[in-house]
Amino acid sequence: MKTKIKNTANTLLKQSMSITYTVISTIIVFFIFGIIINIFSLIFLYGEIKILLFEGSVVSNIIGIFIIFLFLFFLPFVYLFFGKKHGIQKAVLKIISQKKSFITEYLLDKLFERINNKENIRKKINEIIPLYFEKINNMPLIMRIIFNFLARYINFIDIIKSSVDEQSEEENFDMKKFSQSVSVKVNEALDDKFFSTDLTWLWILMFINIFIVILVKILI
Repeated sequence: MKTKIKNTANTLLKQSMSITYTVISTIIVFFIFGIIINIFSLIFLYGEIKILLFEGSVVSNIIGIFIIFLFLFFLPFVYLFFGKKHGIQKAVLKIISQKKSFITEYLLDKLFERINNKENIRKKINEIIPLYFEKINNMPLIMRIIFNFLARYINFIDIIKSSVDEQSEEENFDMKKFSQSVSVKVNEALDDKFFSTDLTWLWILMFINIFIVILVKILI
């Protein structure tokens, strides 16, 4: 038991370090990309900004300062924000692909921890399931991130309930059979889903970036 707890802790620590590294490195890449693309935008708009700052009215000066702030500070930090989002998604997908069995085992272990004895197991599982997923915030951060992501695609409650219903009420509840059933169903559900990182929002952000540049170029 102690060995299993230690292995679980080690796995969680390794995955936490992995997700931290992936998120930080992705944030840095996106932030640098955001700075570069917006510096080039300012260079492209140099003539217009010069007019606003040195040849226009006070209102024009304010607009010029706002444009500089927009490209040098605001938009790069928007890229940073989406870099964080993309990094988390990328790290979670990597863990899911590499640690499917661990995720399923962890799910079951936490479920079984709430069953104090072997009497009325079927009833206890059915009572525990809704509360179990309502109290997901008690899990370590890495597992909360993973389960919150998977919950959008996989109905864990239905899987667990269907595995419970597979066993006859007239027979003693077989925990091993139940565990195997849940593991198979969860793994099949994961295999059926094609998880991939979504960069749609990045293209939208770049389009907005370019649109602002063209708009400033046309209006000034």
